[in-house]
Amino acid sequence: MALEDDLFPIKRPVSLEDEDAVIDAKDYDRFVVARAGDHLMIQFQCDLCHFRNIQRRSPEPGSVRDRLLLRCIRRANLDACWARESTTVANNTRNVKKLLEKGATIGVGSGSVMVPAGSCPLRDDNLMAVAATMMQRSLDAGKNDDTVRQLRSAVYNQWRASVEGMRGTTKLMTSTCPTNGEWFERFMLGFHKRVGDVSRPDLAVSIEVMLALMERFDRLWILADGDNKKQEEVLFPALFAVAAYAGGLRGEEVPLMDLFSTFKHFAEGVNHPKHPHVVMALRGRFKNEIGELEHLKPLVTKTRSGLGVLVWFQRMLSWYQRGTSGRTSHEDQCFETNGTIGAAPGIMS
Repeated sequence: MALEDDLFPIKRPVSLEDEDAVIDAKDYDRFVVARAGDHLMIQFQCDLCHFRNIQRRSPEPGSVRDRLLLRCIRRANLDACWARESTTVANNTRNVKKLLEKGATIGVGSGSVMVPAGSCPLRDDNLMAVAATMMQRSLDAGKNDDTVRQLRSAVYNQWRASVEGMRGTTKLMTSTCPTNGEWFERFMLGFHKRVGDVSRPDLAVSIEVMLALMERFDRLWILADGDNKKQEEVLFPALFAVAAYAGGLRGEEVPLMDLFSTFKHFAEGVNHPKHPHVVMALRGRFKNEIGELEHLKPLVTKTRSGLGVLVWFQRMLSWYQRGTSGRTSHEDQCFETNGTIGAAPGIMS
């Protein structure tokens, strides 16, 4: 059973928070108590044995640190047990009993049909020390399931860098790392069941909202006609929005847009004979790319829903061509060698 000072979170069904809901009493015991037959499904050792395997001594009375370790061991033990649902454990226990019963009717003893559990050696073969450490990490504020599981990856990566991990000479090899063992797999599954999935998706912007936003930007752009400063205040928020939305970019990726490369490939994309498109150039190397200095991302000129991408890129390049502020010698050279933007056919102003 979980200790009284167990502070580890347990994901509960939403209905459990409703005082008027009729809840199965067994739901209150999930992840709190072990069940009869759990020891037949997983390698089990008591908290004291695990403590002695890790510390090579018994807990000291009154030690806060020892008490904390025992609490983490208890939680990890319960999580490992709850890797299997109660019905699975009950069915397995019932089958074991039936096996012993039928074996006895034909004179076959339990030692012949069941493998003796035996005594465990005085060492932490299952890495309960790592599991207990992960439990302590899970209590940190703002940490979720994925963050805690990264500690398992850290242990495995370090193991591969050790002498133990260097014994394999091929890509396909048998791993002897304890975090890939049966007990640790069960522990991780039980932990995941207990805390659940922590999903924090950003609220999606609907196309209706996006079209209304760009329509407002378009009106402000027209009202600012002839005033480069006012157009600048409209241009860059609008371009940021349309580039991120049409390009599927994160907010921090949009500022990687490179003016020189975008201008360089702009006419080529717009004048493509079969598939006119807008080339958005991003500076730097992106995931799964090797040696590239820029990432060219093709965007549709106008979406089926009516979102104009090309018009805002054209306005951006035209604004840079007209203005003098913010221009670098590199950009000046680009404009001088490529000519007038508006000369490319099919470009909207």
